[in-house]
Amino acid sequence: MSLDAGVLGRVTAELMEHLEDQYSADETAHITEVMVVVAVRTDQPPRPPEEGEDPETWSFIHLRGSESAWHRQLGLLHAGILGIEDR
Repeated sequence: MSLDAGVLGRVTAELMEHLEDQYSADETAHITEVMVVVAVRTDQPPRPPEEGEDPETWSFIHLRGSESAWHRQLGLLHAGILGIEDR
């Protein structure tokens, strides 16, 4: 398996730089929750394709969050979606 962890590291570094620029003067600001969403594309799916599925175009989404409560993770994900719309 050859996953490029550099992509995740680069995006994380860019986000931290943005946060530092945005909140550097605010001593009360602190990170309260984090969610990482990663899409992995593979030509070797982990299960046989179902009827109508093309395994050559499969992507798998993986989530990890700092908050263990699923409803808080869902809220964080929803807030992220709303933030994408505001870009």
